[in-house]
Amino acid sequence: MWTRMDNGSDVDWNQATTYCSNLQLAGYNGWRLPTIDELQAIYDPRVRAQTAFDFGVVSVQVKGKLKLTGWDWSSTQGDKPEWSQTFGFSGENRGAFPLRFNYNMRALCVRRSGA
Repeated sequence: MWTRMDNGSDVDWNQATTYCSNLQLAGYNGWRLPTIDELQAIYDPRVRAQTAFDFGVVSVQVKGKLKLTGWDWSSTQGDKPEWSQTFGFSGENRGAFPLRFNYNMRALCVRRSGA
């Protein structure tokens, strides 16, 4: 189960993690940052939805009509210490950034359905 939108503002990895873990939405708690593979699984190259990012309007390719406004943090550690993997839905863009980086970084939360 995914949130319908990301958090909508710049957050570093710790802020994103805290945002998801504290989220209470639609009567549910138990939200968390998704793994990089979970983010990749909702990428859909056939979808082209226009959305506003900090730097302008871009096309995102994501299943489920989710509203995304930036790159999304994952819970998956990056190749370097103090880095995390990220995903950008304006193409199949896997990346990694330092945990303290926050420009155009968002929290899209997920939870186990039925839990």
